[in-house]
Amino acid sequence: MMRLGVGRLLVLFIMGTLSGKFGRKPFIVLGGLFYIGFLLGILVSPNVQIAFMFAILGGIANST
Repeated sequence: MMRLGVGRLLVLFIMGTLSGKFGRKPFIVLGGLFYIGFLLGILVSPNVQIAFMFAILGGIANST
């Protein structure tokens, strides 16, 4: 669960600023794509380090 928080903190301010500039819809779609990448990536992760990266991707998806 901690990894999701790290990913969220990394992009929270940046995504908020960009979504204000370009609109909300593209970032909603991007968040959905990141969630799909997170879910599929966790399933096929060969080791903990790769799973950690996908968990951070899930945190990024959570913040978009």
